[in-house]
Amino acid sequence: MGREMDIQVDILNEYKRWIDCVSDAELRSELALMKDNSDEIIESFYKELDFGTSGMRGILGAGTNRLNTYVLHRSNLALASHINKNCKSKSVVIAYDSRKNSSRFARETAALMSAMGIKAYLFCELTPVPVLVYSITKLSCDYGVMITASHNPAVYNGYKVYGKHGYQIIGSELDSILNEQKRFDYFDEIAEDDSNIIMLDDEIKNDFLSKVNSLEPNGISQEAKSNLHIVYTPLNGTGLKFVSKALADSGFDKISIVKSQETPDANFPTCKSPNPEKMSAYAEAFETLDECKADIIIATDPDCDRIGCALVSDGMKVNLTGNQIGILLFDFLCRFKKKQANSICVRSIVSSPLIDKIAAENNIEVVRTLTGFKYIGEIIAGLKEENQEDKYFFGYEESNGFLVSPFICDKDGVSTALLIACMAAQYKSEGIDLFERLNQINASYGRLIERIENFVFEGIEGEKRIANIMDYFRTNELSEIARFDERIDFLKDKTGMPKADVLIMKTELKSTFIIRPSGTEPKIKLYMYLEPKDLKIANKLEKLINGFTVY
Repeated sequence: MGREMDIQVDILNEYKRWIDCVSDAELRSELALMKDNSDEIIESFYKELDFGTSGMRGILGAGTNRLNTYVLHRSNLALASHINKNCKSKSVVIAYDSRKNSSRFARETAALMSAMGIKAYLFCELTPVPVLVYSITKLSCDYGVMITASHNPAVYNGYKVYGKHGYQIIGSELDSILNEQKRFDYFDEIAEDDSNIIMLDDEIKNDFLSKVNSLEPNGISQEAKSNLHIVYTPLNGTGLKFVSKALADSGFDKISIVKSQETPDANFPTCKSPNPEKMSAYAEAFETLDECKADIIIATDPDCDRIGCALVSDGMKVNLTGNQIGILLFDFLCRFKKKQANSICVRSIVSSPLIDKIAAENNIEVVRTLTGFKYIGEIIAGLKEENQEDKYFFGYEESNGFLVSPFICDKDGVSTALLIACMAAQYKSEGIDLFERLNQINASYGRLIERIENFVFEGIEGEKRIANIMDYFRTNELSEIARFDERIDFLKDKTGMPKADVLIMKTELKSTFIIRPSGTEPKIKLYMYLEPKDLKIANKLEKLINGFTVY
């Protein structure tokens, strides 16, 4: 074997064990092909997939650091064991998106749960995340499982686990399941028993859509809706049936679907990354918008929890950022949604502080959370336990995740699509578009320059670089770049939040710089909310990160 001596003994032994134990033909072929490629063996086996900010996510393939039927099997064994030890009703609901192996992995999950004596509700067709989340509480299940990799490229798939309240597992609950996982092996066998699988019909889906349409704000005329022409793309994912019906049922009758992205397709052939944050995902949609002379584009990611919006304003193509959409929605809701005296808006610590100014003017308290919508969901669940869910006014993350109502506890691309459409229709009736309204907001509250940069560092070497960069930023004052008057380290400082690998730095002018590793992809994220005079600092920080080497 080439370069065998370069491979750590434990990695090589695990690779050989997989060759002996794996029965899946496709994975056996992959294992055989990497025989003479020590780099591939290392990348596939140097660690186990773990849970990040949004579940377990990885490249499809053979190995402990890849997502496959054996890695999934072990995680399912852990979840099932946890349920049997801690839950009375012993039930779970399972859904999946349009990715490669999603349907298969969902069926395997249901079969294992059933064999372990757990009632397993299974959606019979691909289903958006918000519908799964809604079904958890509707069916009074202990847990929900979604097979998806959200907006990642086609080579990925993933495994999201939701608790009984409908937000992704965190804290001691996650720790308990991970401890259970240590008790099991990838190749542990279990007798088959499908007797506890229940296939779900359309009743829950219809209930969900009825609830979505009840969230429509008052005061948007049918004339305004009919005058708005919408281009919608599900980016070859799960959203088509739900978003198009929600819009149509509300009275939007000019909806053009991007044909090349209409049908579910695991390969996402029209865009390398089916991510509504990225302008590249809108190339086909802008062609449709031009052909139809439409007003706006609405795009949802493959599992329909994230959403984006784009338009042409004054001849310029504009892809609104997650922060810009969040600010627009919050401003719109302050005008059209009834609020209580003690209403709250929940945002992540990496989202734009501009929303705080809007909240202050409208007497709404802003609650900040760590990155990950599960923390927003946790706050909603706490409000519900105290019968105070009406306090929840709006919640969002800069990564295009929004929730306009506490009827579920996770971000929802379906209800947000309806709200964006209502907002665009209303502003068109007033003679402006969404980008023009955004400029009005900036003029009123003071514009912060927003820059969010992603630095990709793949593989085992990339992982080391990410760790080195975070360590360097923590242990150096960076005085050669700027004077940072305030530094908050979420690993070391008392923040009132769980420990997290996040560092916030602020200048004298109150420009904010936030650096953290992504919890779902191999990259460092740098969030910058800048006063114009601090633009040079942003350029210096980007240059520093790009030039970083492993030490």
